[in-house]
Amino acid sequence: MKYRTLISADEATLSKLISTFDSDELKIIKEGEEYYLLSDKFSEHDNPIQIYEKALCLALSLNGVLSIFIKIEKPIRILNVLEYDEDGKRKMYGFGSGDITLPSFITGDEIDKVNVYKWIKDAEADGNIAKVLRLLNKPMDWTNLYRILEVIKKDIEERKRRIEDLPGYDKAEVERFTMSANHHLISGDESRHGHTKGTPRRDPITLRDAQELIKGLVTNWLNEKNA
Repeated sequence: MKYRTLISADEATLSKLISTFDSDELKIIKEGEEYYLLSDKFSEHDNPIQIYEKALCLALSLNGVLSIFIKIEKPIRILNVLEYDEDGKRKMYGFGSGDITLPSFITGDEIDKVNVYKWIKDAEADGNIAKVLRLLNKPMDWTNLYRILEVIKKDIEERKRRIEDLPGYDKAEVERFTMSANHHLISGDESRHGHTKGTPRRDPITLRDAQELIKGLVTNWLNEKNA
């Protein structure tokens, strides 16, 4: 049996993906008006449920990585799994909508093809990378940004390294972020704590600048792990 998954996203994103992902490891194709996600990893499984779970993991990683590079109007969703027999007849299996919330980084319009492939592949073997990419699928609010920072710190500590040695790491800016994320007088009802004692610093970071700070940390951390 051969499998592929039917996907959806906004047309602009899908058009970019067709030209970016064209290897056996990860391929996006268009047939008629439909878009499909293919991967040689699907051959490692022998039932549609496993294919769906694998495709959903790939979509989460893909959305997370893409959010670093481009603006995604609608995230990639896994709609159905299609099974093809030797005669080319297909059977379709539905597993729900596969909805994913949108990230909200400021992004460009070009995809770094080399890093996208590399980071998605790394996520399959590295739980910390996989978790960060999953978190990048969620709204970039104060709490989620803080979670991403915590995962990065955990990973660096596990490797017996110092986060201060991460390329581009700015301790003062990170402290501005953690203070702003924690203090209810700055981040309001979205703060990590319901109430924080004391007066906050006079130089809080904005949420938009915090998003760009964490985006930079994620990029530098992923590159450092591959150095």
